[in-house]
Amino acid sequence: MPYPESFEVAGARLRRWDAERDLEILEALSADPDVTRYLTFLLEGGLEHRSSRYADHWDEHGFGLWAVCLGSGAPAGWVGAVHPRWHPEYAEQVELAWALLRPARGRGLATTAARTAAAACFSGLGLPELLAFVDPTNTRSRAVADRLGFRPTGSTTAATTGQELDVLMLAPADLT
Repeated sequence: MPYPESFEVAGARLRRWDAERDLEILEALSADPDVTRYLTFLLEGGLEHRSSRYADHWDEHGFGLWAVCLGSGAPAGWVGAVHPRWHPEYAEQVELAWALLRPARGRGLATTAARTAAAACFSGLGLPELLAFVDPTNTRSRAVADRLGFRPTGSTTAATTGQELDVLMLAPADLT
């Protein structure tokens, strides 16, 4: 399966990140304290630049984050696979990432979309493994990672924020 530019799941549409159109998603995520408690980098500002980087990742690598929109069209977050350029030690690897606003949580959306991304990375891109970085206190994200089959491999400190993060690894045989 190639890495899809868009797809639909129950109640939501996921599509390739667009810098202008999806800036509102970053603005909504950065305004949500439930999100920024774990994704502190969203408070650093420069959301236009960040949105452009997300869109550029698709052009450079042929995969990236999907903008998540609910069936109503309301912005709901992001899910997808990216190079974690924010962490020099891991910048050449691929990270599976997800962040959803409250109205999109509790529907299995993060798990379903992340599973789609992982399968496409393994079968379409031929990647041997994926990483996830999860704040140790973020039980919801850890539950998504566990449902997908991620294994803990250690911890790291985010260079830009100083935040301690668990490093998790997923191989094709582990994907559930």
